Amino acid sequence: MLSSTQPRVQPLKPGFNHGWTFVWKAFLTTIGTSLLQPMRTLLESATPNYEVNVTPVPAAVSKPQLLLSVLPSFFVLLYPLVGAAGGAFSLPQAAFLWAWPWVGMSLIFTCMTQVSHVQAATQPDAPGGGASATCWTSRQIAASLDYSVPAGPTGRASPLEMSVVTALSAGLNVQSLHHAMPSVGCAHFPRLYAEYAAICDRHGVRLRQSDNAATAVGEMLRYVFDNNAPEAARADRTAG
Repeated sequence: MLSSTQPRVQPLKPGFNHGWTFVWKAFLTTIGTSLLQPMRTLLESATPNYEVNVTPVPAAVSKPQLLLSVLPSFFVLLYPLVGAAGGAFSLPQAAFLWAWPWVGMSLIFTCMTQVSHVQAATQPDAPGGGASATCWTSRQIAASLDYSVPAGPTGRASPLEMSVVTALSAGLNVQSLHHAMPSVGCAHFPRLYAEYAAICDRHGVRLRQSDNAATAVGEMLRYVFDNNAPEAARADRTAG
């Protein structure tokens, strides 16, 4: 479960933290979006733990079109295996060529996207969270986390760090500004952020921030594991 305000789709298992489910799925996100989700539509099957397919494709996309769009992913999946069987690659080469598009890119996707919203501070019921926001824009800001930024409550990054991280993450490190002004390109974020933070402060809107990508990922994992801890363990942690 990624939010403390959403209903659980599975009961908590004594002694097992479903945060580990989030972790292993983080290694396979690309397979899910490239293959598993389209195949559910093609086979008309339900999403696990749901009675329906919760990731359908647009109605205008026919099954033949969807199948054609999936074929390149099957090629990427099978090419290293076929190459290794035919002697074109060594086993270490084949392992890398198979793992990088799926495991490597999945970890990049998870770390670059989920850290912006799967956080204790960005939940609607967090102090000053979206549930108490007074307008659409402030709710968007309250639901987003920024990192490697030079201004705001905890922002202490250098201008160079923000420029480099913004370029590498395509602006995902400044998620609140993107949500507040979605039509502004991320190339402008380093120049705008200090003024944006001052405007938020002037209007009493608190920015959610982390020092850098590593601390943001750590905070995300801590929240996921705390939020999915068995009830007894969570009660013990609260009491302690």
